[in-house]
This record gives sequence, C-alpha cells and structure tokens, in this order.
Amino acid sequence: MNQLLTKIERIVRTDIRYLVRGGFWLTLGQVVSSLGGFVTSVAFAHLVSPHIYGTYKYILSLVSIISNFNLTGFSTSIIRGAAQNNDGVLAFSIKKSMAWSMLTVIAGIGVAIYYVFQENYIFGLTIGVSTLLFTFSNIWILYGPFLSGKKEFALNTKYVIINSVVTTACLLLMILVSPGVLQLACAFFVPSFILNWYFYKKTEKKFVKNTNVETTYYSESIHLSIANFIAGIAQNIDKVLLFQFLGPVDLAIYNFAIAVPDQIRGLMKGVSRLAFPKFAEKSWGEVRATIGHKTLLLALGSAAIAAVYIPLAPYFYQIFFPTYLDSVIYSQYAAIALIAIAGSLPYAAIQAHGKTRESYYFIIITSVVQIASTVPAIMLYGLMGAVIAFVFNKFFAAIFSYWLMQRVAAEDMQ
Repeated sequence: MNQLLTKIERIVRTDIRYLVRGGFWLTLGQVVSSLGGFVTSVAFAHLVSPHIYGTYKYILSLVSIISNFNLTGFSTSIIRGAAQNNDGVLAFSIKKSMAWSMLTVIAGIGVAIYYVFQENYIFGLTIGVSTLLFTFSNIWILYGPFLSGKKEFALNTKYVIINSVVTTACLLLMILVSPGVLQLACAFFVPSFILNWYFYKKTEKKFVKNTNVETTYYSESIHLSIANFIAGIAQNIDKVLLFQFLGPVDLAIYNFAIAVPDQIRGLMKGVSRLAFPKFAEKSWGEVRATIGHKTLLLALGSAAIAAVYIPLAPYFYQIFFPTYLDSVIYSQYAAIALIAIAGSLPYAAIQAHGKTRESYYFIIITSVVQIASTVPAIMLYGLMGAVIAFVFNKFFAAIFSYWLMQRVAAEDMQ
C-alpha cells in the first residue's frame, strides 16, 4: 500500500498521506456545513415566501458589508504565526480586533437609525442586532485559523460541525415557528456568537503555550483589512443591487441560483486551506516546481463536477426547490465558475509566504474589477447580468492569482 501511495505521490507531485489525513477532516466539516445549508435551503424554499427570504438575504449582505469596518485581515497572519509557534498572535489579534470593532458597531447603528427614521423599524432593529452579534462572532472565530496553523484539522472540524448543526437546528425551528426577518436573523447569528466565544476560550487554554508575536503581524493585517473592506463590498454588491433594482423576489431567485455551485465551491476550497501550511514550510522553488501541475489537476476535477451538475440541475431543482425553477438556467451558467476554484492554490501560496503587498494587490484589483463589472451588468441585464459577472470575476481572479504567484516566485528566486 505504501509503495502504491508513493507512486501516486510522484505522479501528482503531492503529499497524498497528508492530504488524506487533513483532507478528511476539512472535507467532513465542509460536507456537514453544506448539508446544513442544503437542508435550510429546502426549508426556505418550501416554508418561507420569496419576499421574506430575499429580504433576509439582503440584510445578511448589508451586515456583511458593514462588518468589514473591523480588522478582517488577521487570518493569514494567525495561520502563519501558529505554524511557526508564535502563539501570542491569537491574543494579539483578538485585542486589536476588539479595538477596531467599535467602527463596525458605529456604522451598524448608523444604518439601523437610518432605517428607523424611514419608519422601517424591522429593518432597523434587525440590522442593529445582527451587526452587534456578527461583529463579535467574527472576532471569536479567529480560533479557526489558529487551529489550522497548528494542523489541528480534526478539532477545528469538530467545532465547525457543532456550530453548523446548532445553527441549522435553530434556523429550522424558527422557520417552522415564526419565519420573520428579525427572528431568522437572530436564529442565524446568536448560536454562532455563543459557540465561537466558547471554542475560542477552549483553544486559548489548550494550545497557546507562549506569547511570542512578530512585529510585522499588525501592519500586514492592517493592509489586508483595508483590502478586505473593498472585497467585502465586492462580494455583496450583487445582492444589494438586485434587491434595490429588482426587489426581494429576484434576489431570492439569484441566491437559489448560485447556492448549489457555491456549496460545491466550499467543499473544494478545503484543498487550498489544507495546502496553506505545506506551502509555508516550502521554498518558492519547491512550490513553483509543482503548483502548476496541482492547479491543472484541480481545474480538471472541477470541470468534471460542473459537467455532471449542469445537465442534472433541472431535475435537482424540481425535486428540492420547486418554488425556484426560474433559478435553474442561472444556476447552470453559474456552475461554469467551478473550474476557477483552481486559482485558490496559487493564491494560498502567496499568502503562505507572507507576501502582504501581493495579497493586497490581488484583493484590491480583483475587487475593483468585480465591482466595475457587476454594477453595469446588473443595471443593463438584470439577473442574467449578475450571473455573467459572477462567472467572469471567478475566472479573472483565478488567472490573475496564477500570474501573480509566478511573478512573485520568479522575483524571489533571482
């Protein structure tokens, strides 16, 4: 068996044993999360009106944009710091995030007050409460990158599974009992807020063995947080614009169109998360020698999955989402973007080697392109424009990440 694995490793130029050990746990966690998302999607499709669901998704997107006023660029530094036994990076990141979180809270309350003055009290209350819960939940969840850096994939996955199961159960209960926008938002945010705080305290107690922190962590995180602020707008601009121009029902159709492709993408992103610590341990020469081959394999695997999904999508929606059959054609187009998941590998290599400037360039450029393409696409072509922009931006990011990685590697090896 070992000889067979060795031969396979030589062919694919990948540590299969490490991939199986870590990949099992990462995949398990994502499978459970995806299953929870699927179950709640089915419940939303059958038990919640498109108007309520579209409004709920709009508020989640708005809160996500507001939350980017916080420092969101610590994850990369935490993974690298934990991998290098600089355990103080976790407490350092929490402390700095807490200080910056006041900007998010002020912004969220400001938006909430605006809606209250517009006499939209449900929007105002929901946004205010959701911003507070989401802001601090996102701070506590920094235990996840720390555990990844320590290669504690099994424990991190257990936490992800518990969080997913509890949140799914709360959402399902609320959908059955009282599926209002405020109630749904609370059912989504409250469990994560409580559980992330609990898991953070357990992680801190068990794995933090020293207070070592590199002085570069803060400056790196500031730059990445600025970039992530623009990225947060880019990632949610499609939903906000669809709600404003076409209304909650069309936003609901769009969300169901990209839901399945996004869940599949989430499953496959585990490959890049697993590769991150390995890339951090290797020189640029070693990374560059194999990453092209690995990227191609991931692209081919993604293309095969898309080729299976596209013809089966109509039957899938008829069975599980009969209310949203209008989403089918859009979902088929969106599935083409699965191929672009291969671009996550070269970007993981850039991050793993602490290339803050290049990571900054990548996030800024891809986010600006995403905003610049999404806004006119939706204004001119509506739902189909949003899907076309979705696919285009995934491919642009993949191609740009590979080009940027090759450029960085070549410069460092000179």
